[in-house]
Amino acid sequence: MNDWIISATGAGPLLDQLHHQLPGTEGVVLLSADGLELAMSAGTRPDKATQLSAVAAGLHAIADAANRNNGGRRVDQSVVEMDYRMLVIVPVTGELLLAVVFDAVTDLSGTRERIATFAGRLGLRLSSVDMRPTEPDLLPIS
Repeated sequence: MNDWIISATGAGPLLDQLHHQLPGTEGVVLLSADGLELAMSAGTRPDKATQLSAVAAGLHAIADAANRNNGGRRVDQSVVEMDYRMLVIVPVTGELLLAVVFDAVTDLSGTRERIATFAGRLGLRLSSVDMRPTEPDLLPIS
C-alpha cells in the first residue's frame, strides 16, 4: 500500500466509509489501471487487496477493449456476479480505479449507484491533489 497516496489524498477514511456503508463488504481498494494497489479500506485484508487489484485491473482492461471494439467511448462500471458475492469496478479518475467486493444484495442497482456516487466524490478529491512526486530541496554545497 502506498502510504504517501493515502496521506496526500485523504483516500483512506473515504474508503473506510464506503466499506462500512455496504452490507457484507469484504474489500475496498483504490488501484492504478495497471493493477497497483494504492490504498485500501482498513477492513480489507492486505493479501486480498493485492489479489483484488490484479483481478480488477485485468477485468477493467478486458471491458475497455470490448468497449473500444464496439465503438464505445468509456466503461462506466464493470460488474461480476458470483454465487454470493459481487465485484464492482468503477473508474475514478484517469488511470485510477475503485474495486469493491461485497455480499450479493437484493438491491443491486441501488448498491451499484452508491458505489458510482462514491467513486465520483473520490474522483473530485483526487483531481484536486497534485500526484506528481516532488524533488527534495537541494542544499547548496559550501
